[in-house]
Amino acid sequence: MKIYTSICVVLLIVGCAESDLLSDKAKRFIKTFLFLAFWIVLVGCGKRSSTEQIIKNSILNISKADTINTFEIFAECQSQKGNYTTEIHSGKDDYTYFKQVYSYGGEPFEAVVFTLDSGFQINQDSTFTSLPRVAINIIKGHEFHEILFDLSNRFHQFGEPELVPNSGMYKITALDELNNPVEIFFDTETMLLEAMTIRNPDKIEEIIRIKYSNRKQIQGMLLPMHLEILQGDQKFIFDFTTIKINAKGFREYKKG
Repeated sequence: MKIYTSICVVLLIVGCAESDLLSDKAKRFIKTFLFLAFWIVLVGCGKRSSTEQIIKNSILNISKADTINTFEIFAECQSQKGNYTTEIHSGKDDYTYFKQVYSYGGEPFEAVVFTLDSGFQINQDSTFTSLPRVAINIIKGHEFHEILFDLSNRFHQFGEPELVPNSGMYKITALDELNNPVEIFFDTETMLLEAMTIRNPDKIEEIIRIKYSNRKQIQGMLLPMHLEILQGDQKFIFDFTTIKINAKGFREYKKG
């Protein structure tokens, strides 16, 4: 749309340049200047990456694998309260097994998600408690590696890329599955997803900042092994110690 507007403006001014009120030299100068400026605009627009291109290249620069069916991930985590572990088994569909064990006390949290509207917590007495949609969204939000390959399904209403000044990153806005605003940041050179800001599903006014780093080759895929999360005045750190893709022994949790 901006290109078409620019064309109209140029044509209008060129028409004015034909006015008998201007000398031939002035007319030639105006035309030369306008066409040079218009050429620069066209070249700049041609080099600008689209949202679709950035997302596609981001995935390709992680891995060119055709099929990723499952992830099994284990992380050593830190918070202001102390250390804990996070275990996630996720499938190509919406299935997720999630478990956190806290060294500073309290019962482990263990849950299974089957769809975005269906899941349950596994209690210590082997009973089950249904999970609300917000809790399911929080659990799915911990699929930090699967998200890298699934942006177009996790988010919608993507905006156009914006170049963040002095950062070397593009910013793309979107909405998450609960229609809350999201900002996704990509490196302008590698197109890799570097960071995200999301809203806390349980406290919409609270912004959560997620930053990926320390990428390593895991089964031919360039995956981040370190994660920092800033949530209000809290800081969480995830150091991933185990990442398995398409593990042969992957099994979904079954009741009973």
